[in-house]
Amino acid sequence: MTGIIPRRVQTIPTWHKALFYFLIFLLIVLAIIYFTLNHLQGEAQVYFDGIEKELSEMETPATLALETEVFSYKKRIDDFAPFLEKHVFSSRIFEFLENETHPKVFFLRTSLDLKSSVVSLSGITDNFLSLGQQLSIFKKQEMVESLGLSNISLSKRGGIEFDINISFNKKLFEY
Repeated sequence: MTGIIPRRVQTIPTWHKALFYFLIFLLIVLAIIYFTLNHLQGEAQVYFDGIEKELSEMETPATLALETEVFSYKKRIDDFAPFLEKHVFSSRIFEFLENETHPKVFFLRTSLDLKSSVVSLSGITDNFLSLGQQLSIFKKQEMVESLGLSNISLSKRGGIEFDINISFNKKLFEY
């Protein structure tokens, strides 16, 4: 008796049908993209293998020996680099003094303490004006952290003798 009462046929909404067909279309597009990319990867691998083969054919015993020599030099340089990084260039103080010394000021003695980056200079000049100008020149420099003037006296020849202690930034002496 179940067949006597007819059932209503259920209709599928159109948006379900559209979604189903869209998903089928998307699946087909993704499959095409997958196979295309897989094919292109294979071609790229063949091309890459060809280039590697050409490079290996170009390697001769002479180029291999040269390559070994270059790498040995590189190792030597790398072994030497830490020493160079810690090296202090005390000669830069002379470049500084050459560029920053007043024309009427003469330095007679120089001592350098690298641990504290302090330079002690003993000098002579004609008058206090040139000494003041020299101090002003030193104070304007970036690398000078502090400046001290001491032991000012008149010399027997009529000039002014003095001592200057200059504390430098450690960057002045670095590589």
